[in-house]
Amino acid sequence: MNPQHLAQAIGVADARREAWLAAITYPGRVYGRSHEEEYAASLEKAATLLSFFRAHEIVDVDDQEALSEALGCVLPLDMHRKMFLPALQLSMSDTQWALWQERLRSMPLLGAYAQTELGHGSNIRALETTATYDPVTEAFDLHSPTLTSRKWWPGGLGKTANFAVVYARLLVCDGTDHGVHAFLVQLRDLESHASLPGVHLGDIGAKIGFNGVDNGYCYFEHVRVPKAQLLLGTARVEWGPQGQLRRRAGAAAPWGYFTMVKTRVFLVSKCARFLGRALALTLPDLQSRAVEARRTLYPAMGLALAAIFAGQTLYALYTQVLAARDTHKLHTLHATSSGLKALVSTRVVDGLQACIVAGGYDASHAVVYLKNEIVGSCTYEGTFDVLVLQHGAYLRKQLRTEPLPLARVDITVVPDLLVLFSHRLHALQFDAISRDSAYKMTRLSLAASELYLLQAFADRLRTVYVRYVARSL
Repeated sequence: MNPQHLAQAIGVADARREAWLAAITYPGRVYGRSHEEEYAASLEKAATLLSFFRAHEIVDVDDQEALSEALGCVLPLDMHRKMFLPALQLSMSDTQWALWQERLRSMPLLGAYAQTELGHGSNIRALETTATYDPVTEAFDLHSPTLTSRKWWPGGLGKTANFAVVYARLLVCDGTDHGVHAFLVQLRDLESHASLPGVHLGDIGAKIGFNGVDNGYCYFEHVRVPKAQLLLGTARVEWGPQGQLRRRAGAAAPWGYFTMVKTRVFLVSKCARFLGRALALTLPDLQSRAVEARRTLYPAMGLALAAIFAGQTLYALYTQVLAARDTHKLHTLHATSSGLKALVSTRVVDGLQACIVAGGYDASHAVVYLKNEIVGSCTYEGTFDVLVLQHGAYLRKQLRTEPLPLARVDITVVPDLLVLFSHRLHALQFDAISRDSAYKMTRLSLAASELYLLQAFADRLRTVYVRYVARSL
């Protein structure tokens, strides 16, 4: 397979980015370092990368992310760019965003996304951190009432961030619980970087991968948060004419979690690229074992390509939903990204393990590093068991009552394979008519995600006009 043909089909060829990669002077990877050493080295890399962005006027977030990933960077500042800023922009009202855009330019502000708690990860509605509004002080009392309410795992929270978007239950003095809302909370002094009174922060320590990032914990002891820092863009409440909190009519609650959906969308392609790198490192060493490679690694290559194409299709839907604020398509995006993230992350890790088996378990082997860096994707932003059930529940509601037309199929022809996969999905939708069986719901989700992967692959074949590129795929 010609690499140039493949790059054309995938759509990754970019002369600007290739020129940037050739121009940057960047330290290589050193193996065997402790978490503290890895974090210190990552800060130096982050400084180098930020200086390069400024010098070359690279302001586009996608360009920054592509360059960072191509260099193999997982940096303490990543969550500021990937989750904190998008969460602010999405969750703030237009007035709030206009105000804080100016502050972001003038203040040394580094952010984290503080949602996950020690006791609650995927079940967002069960978060325990509270923000109680006091009409006398016109501020919220932010508090962690239990051990399990401590924020746990957010990247950049341990040592780097001085602000965070914190998710907490909004309470009022009469005991009314308005549900989980987003707040902008200052964590550290902007001069000394010391934790503010009532804010307790720390690093959770070494992990399997991502040790250049300071995943941290945080708990609050009656911290005062100004009422202006309740993020109103996705809030279920609003301020009344007398300054009282009241429930907002017609609030679109799902948008409060759109940052998580965005991350799942990006993870599909990201996982696929990790697998692609591992295969590029492993396959050249297996020339003498071609039969073994075909049996174990060629299916993984197919998955990597299909997942990249599916990720690009999913990203196109994401941009449509965000631009139009289309709630109906948001539900489709949430369900589809949940199912794809569950399937792709799990199978990519399996594919990376197959590469390790083929290449050896040396700790300095780059494939071992790649697996350790991406294996966490099976957990963060939703575990397999939770996501497939969410996806399955959505698919049950889309059940078509009329049967699909019968047809003879040739499994060597892609359009016929699509027909076959569609019939399988339709049958499993009927089989999973009751939510009582997690097994049936899981099968339904996997069938839909596999159809999505195949459809994305087939669509890409149709859009590749150069015949020899299509033959390569």
